[in-house]
Amino acid sequence: MPLEGRDRITRATEIAESAFDRLGLSADVSVGSIKRFVEHQRGRPIRIAQLDSLAHDEVCGLWLVTDDADLVLHAPSSSRLYTQQVVLHEFAHMILEHDTVTPEHGWDALLPDIPLATIRRGFARSHFDNEFEFSAEVLADLLAGAIRNTASYRPSFMRVFA
Repeated sequence: MPLEGRDRITRATEIAESAFDRLGLSADVSVGSIKRFVEHQRGRPIRIAQLDSLAHDEVCGLWLVTDDADLVLHAPSSSRLYTQQVVLHEFAHMILEHDTVTPEHGWDALLPDIPLATIRRGFARSHFDNEFEFSAEVLADLLAGAIRNTASYRPSFMRVFA
């Protein structure tokens, strides 16, 4: 039975917070260190790339599982923080082990250069209408917060004052 409203948000938040606590991240957190952690956890490389065909699509990020790697594809954006959030969201799906087959998604139209036979599983970031998406977004927010709380983190606006 699907969770409704506040119960769904509460459950997704609990799942994300529990997963974050289990990560035991070091004091110096970055997108790169999170990527390395997830690669180690999954025992496979992660490739991240911009996918221009997402520019005018409701999907802003994809996680595709192939035989030998995880692919994180994101829409073009002029905002580094927005791109970071999309990538962290896909990492969160991996951390939360949301590997799911969604063949009806239309990967062939979105990714014409990748043979469908090589895509084992896929997860697309668009709407946040289920527990998977809510929990992945909450975990992505927690990961982004950990990056911001790192001593070596320097917000972009600080360059104006340097």
